[in-house]
Amino acid sequence: MSPLPKLTSATRSRPIPPAWPFDSEALRVVEQSVLYCDFARRDATGSSDARAVIRFLTTADIDAAEELNLAVLCRLPHPHILRREGRDYLTQHVRERGRCIGAFSGNEMIAFTVLSFPRDEPDNLGIDLGFGREQRLRVCHFELSGVHPDFRGHHLHRTMNLLRARFAGAAGYNHLCGTVSPRNPYSLRNHMSGGMVVRKLVQKYGGMDRYIIYRNYNQMTALRPGAMAAAVTCECLDIQAQKALLNENYWGISVDKPEGGVWQITYVPGAMVDVQ
Repeated sequence: MSPLPKLTSATRSRPIPPAWPFDSEALRVVEQSVLYCDFARRDATGSSDARAVIRFLTTADIDAAEELNLAVLCRLPHPHILRREGRDYLTQHVRERGRCIGAFSGNEMIAFTVLSFPRDEPDNLGIDLGFGREQRLRVCHFELSGVHPDFRGHHLHRTMNLLRARFAGAAGYNHLCGTVSPRNPYSLRNHMSGGMVVRKLVQKYGGMDRYIIYRNYNQMTALRPGAMAAAVTCECLDIQAQKALLNENYWGISVDKPEGGVWQITYVPGAMVDVQ
């Protein structure tokens, strides 16, 4: 495996100091951490063992992230699955508004993801969830993600989510939020595996249907007793039925595709309870 570019003080992302006391050393350790994801790489000659290296991105990685983002967008089965973002967006989130994380096979970027700290900006998803300002300031967005089509199915998205959550938690942004298209059940399942639940279904980004997903990083939660007895399953593309359930305080907790069927999401009432 070829060595990755060495991180230096000139290329590392600038810190974003939260507006509250935090452990700067713990945050630095998280940002310098590297995760590994082993998988079997398949090509025309067969399969071979490979390892993805997952780390925070720097300004030196923006070209590769932009190229990968365009490759992902060009192969989407539906244009509403991901919103289009350009170089300025990636640059802003590497250096100012958040962080970017990438997965590499050798020197090739094969996946990337973005986390954002919206604070008082009008796109803060805490507004949609009815949060007060103090809660909204601690919102972290799990934003744009992309995995090269040749490397899907190896849990790269889930592993990058783990690193996103660690950084947000270390910085004190405990309200983890994101948006996912109902046409992207694979992404939704990855988020749900990390504890996210569907809280709302709205239109964003110029008329695109989006789940708003949520998790409180500081709380361990479980289903309320008896919740599964009242569970309701809907097709992911049945927008109106899901909105009706969400308006009755049902939360989406899992997504699956029965053999020979279509993708379905399971909703339960009463949401979660804290686990002591």
